[in-house]
Amino acid sequence: VKRTSMFTRTAKQFLDDSTRMPGGVEGNGQVEGDESTSTTLAYATYVLATRPDIQQTLRETIDQRIGRDEPVTWEMIEQIEYLDLFLREVLRMY
Repeated sequence: VKRTSMFTRTAKQFLDDSTRMPGGVEGNGQVEGDESTSTTLAYATYVLATRPDIQQTLRETIDQRIGRDEPVTWEMIEQIEYLDLFLREVLRMY
């Protein structure tokens, strides 16, 4: 059974939806969901800045899964379980 993370699935749906909208934006000039995305990224950045142990583990995990010279795909991101767990924990905490 292939496990797809909720966060990745949501990101895929967001990208699919934004390409279907004319210009990919709503009437106010912003892409839907940008506030929640920016908030999640801000808190994730805060956790990584204040917890170097988590930052190191995440970096090592990503480096093991993704080569420096290869393009990153959604399939590659989905395989990084620690990233999924990290983002879920950030969403739970904040």
